[in-house]
Amino acid sequence: MPFGTSKFGQLGFLWVKLQSLVDEVRSRNRDRLSQSARDQRETQSREVTNNLDAYVVRLVTIAFLVAVLFSSPRVTVNAVPQTFNAERALLEDANRERVAQGLPPLRWNANLAAAAHAHALLMAQHNTLSHQFSGEAPLQDRVRSAGARFTEVAENVAEGPSPEMIHAGWMHSPPHRANLLDPELTDIGIAIAVGAPGPGSGRGPMLFAAQDFSQAVAELSLSEQEREVGAALASRGLQVTNLGSDASAAPA
Repeated sequence: MPFGTSKFGQLGFLWVKLQSLVDEVRSRNRDRLSQSARDQRETQSREVTNNLDAYVVRLVTIAFLVAVLFSSPRVTVNAVPQTFNAERALLEDANRERVAQGLPPLRWNANLAAAAHAHALLMAQHNTLSHQFSGEAPLQDRVRSAGARFTEVAENVAEGPSPEMIHAGWMHSPPHRANLLDPELTDIGIAIAVGAPGPGSGRGPMLFAAQDFSQAVAELSLSEQEREVGAALASRGLQVTNLGSDASAAPA
């Protein structure tokens, strides 16, 4: 009896079809699960890759910063003194020397300091000492342009590694020592500029210092100037006649 015509044969045929459908459904589920697993693995792989990329970037950044740190020249604190402190030290040294000789201390003059500052910068730029560079005004004109009023001016210049050595050099030089201890001078302005060491010199930056001195003239009003002139004439036995405010008065 043919397989397809009996009841058992039909049941077998249905069982085979059912088994075939079950296998097909299982296969589809496996495919879907396999695809989902692949997607999940790809997502996890992408996350791991991104994390690795970020980690590598951090490592590269840290390595770069470390390389820059160790390849850069090291900074030594206070290798070159601050110019303000050096200028103050030179002022204190100058006045200590004067007081020791029974002389009045020099007054700080901002106008003299401004003139000294401009000249110290020029010395640092030229990397040499001079009282007047080519194209630069003479000392009297520089000080006057800075606003100082004076009857006498003088200047010290020097180059050295420290304010202490600069002051010592001035005190061991008769012309510079004479300026520092001149009893006629009343005011002082000091400036220091830091120069660059020469290539291959093996030494630190040098300090270029300028000291400008003056016998200052006080800022007087017209009436104060008249009294000063009258006192000076009176000290020489001369007398000034005050004609008063009557403009019509005439000498006899």
